[in-house]
Amino acid sequence: IFSLLGVVLFLFATFSVNFFGGVLYEGHPALKGTAYAEKAWFVFNFNDHVMAITTWFTQLLIEYSPDWAEALALTSQWGGIAWWIYPTFYVIGVAILFEILKAFTVETFMAMKEEAEEEERKEEEERSEKDESKTDVMKKIQSQDHTKQEYKSEIQMFEAVRATLRESGDELHFRMRHHSKNVQDLRRSYSFYMALVDAGHTNPMAVSHGNVTPKSATYQSWR
Repeated sequence: IFSLLGVVLFLFATFSVNFFGGVLYEGHPALKGTAYAEKAWFVFNFNDHVMAITTWFTQLLIEYSPDWAEALALTSQWGGIAWWIYPTFYVIGVAILFEILKAFTVETFMAMKEEAEEEERKEEEERSEKDESKTDVMKKIQSQDHTKQEYKSEIQMFEAVRATLRESGDELHFRMRHHSKNVQDLRRSYSFYMALVDAGHTNPMAVSHGNVTPKSATYQSWR
């Protein structure tokens, strides 16, 4: 589109310089009283290629100006025929090619915007996944720490039971298997046993706790 628009500008500029060069200038008697002269638009002429390309490029950016066509028709030897070059360029260069260029530019911009938003969305998803992974790792570490704390607590409880049993001439042998129900039974039995000791029972191991004696509950808990 850019190349085609450049070709059109060059062709119209070359044509204008060859057919209308030197006819638009300040002080031309035919321009007296025209809007072209009153607005001092003499810089927009076809006296050389630079000014011709500037004139047609300006037409791409502004609305169609009939004053320029009128000035060219009054000063050119071609008269009314020369007038048609302005609307012809406006239809080909502005209404068709330049509009296509603008549409292409907008479409390209929207495509780039969507691509940037898609990349941003993917980056956000990656960051979220990383955050979730970090959270999972932290939870796992916390869970492991909690398990270790429970393990240490159970070891301490068994050691306390062993020490208490040794005082009465008994011995406790245990191996940790992390059966939570057995550990709870052992804790209840140990609490019941210690309550009997505090109450002054001389043989607390013989006293039943429901249907299970503290001693039997203690040994069952670690099996």
